[in-house]
Amino acid sequence: MQRDRTFDGLLGLNGQVYVVDAKAGLAVRFDVHPSAATEHNPHGIDYRLSLYGPTGQRLVGFENSHPMRHSAFDHMQGLRSVRAHAYRDAAALVEDFWDDVDAWLRRRGPTP
Repeated sequence: MQRDRTFDGLLGLNGQVYVVDAKAGLAVRFDVHPSAATEHNPHGIDYRLSLYGPTGQRLVGFENSHPMRHSAFDHMQGLRSVRAHAYRDAAALVEDFWDDVDAWLRRRGPTP
């Protein structure tokens, strides 16, 4: 398998926290670690990308830390939904995550 050229960029985000709306108490956190490639995690990376609300509730999340139903590890979740995510490469993962964060912020509307 060819090495993902965007892999190191994703690893470099580990531990980063970005405040996306200070007034509303919304922040994004990246937890990313290299791992051994397995049948269920062929990417060689464990990740949890999350948008958190002011009380610590996870509003948007992309992760592969545990299997969901039907044994897919790569998935997205919101407050009330979980669905599989087709991992393509590290850069696309980050882009898809930010797209979901932006969509969540648009649905929420402006901070009062």
